[in-house]
Amino acid sequence: IDHAVMMTSKSSIDGIFVDSTRSNIGTDWSNMIEQLMNTLPEDVIKMGNFLRQRDSYRADENGKNVPHNGNRWRMPYSDGSYLENVHNGPVNQPKGQSLIASMQLSREALWKGKIIMWNGAPFNCAANCEVTEEEMAEYIKPTLAEYLILAEKYSYFNFYITPVANDNPAWMWNTGSMDEFKRPLGRPLGPPVKVGNKFTRHFEHVAVMLTVGDDGVNTGTYVGAEWT
Repeated sequence: IDHAVMMTSKSSIDGIFVDSTRSNIGTDWSNMIEQLMNTLPEDVIKMGNFLRQRDSYRADENGKNVPHNGNRWRMPYSDGSYLENVHNGPVNQPKGQSLIASMQLSREALWKGKIIMWNGAPFNCAANCEVTEEEMAEYIKPTLAEYLILAEKYSYFNFYITPVANDNPAWMWNTGSMDEFKRPLGRPLGPPVKVGNKFTRHFEHVAVMLTVGDDGVNTGTYVGAEWT
């Protein structure tokens, strides 16, 4: 904690990011994270890999599953969350429901003025990626739709196949040139509408539709003059 406080006192450092946050509430590790966040000055941005639907149930020291609430209990002392593996949840929960719960957690955080970094890394294959550019161009469609359904002020989106730049082609990790990022979006015309596992949201230049499948297969559809 002392080292983190010292580092954030430097003018070149604006905030702190905490990873490996899957410990249960009340453990020494979780208590240390909370103490750190509460010790840092107000003007230091406090982020972490916090909201994780796959952590809705975690085993305690006796091996018993205890409610974990997707780490919602970390919201009060943080300024926001980075999210990854948003399609993964408890083993007894359909993959589609895990994604929907992650989206709900993110929208709750955004309503409370938090920062959300929605990370769409569908394969997360590190240095062993066996995916084509054509497959990647298809996969961004549902992944971007997920983000646009939940997007509000202070939300951000990242899309890549792997975070590893070494020896991987640039298109796997540097996606800024993809067509979707060049198309007009405009302001949202309202919040998303959910009917069953189908979401719809309208922006000034496009209507976005997301269908979430319980088998983990999702589809994203866009209707707009420059999106078809």
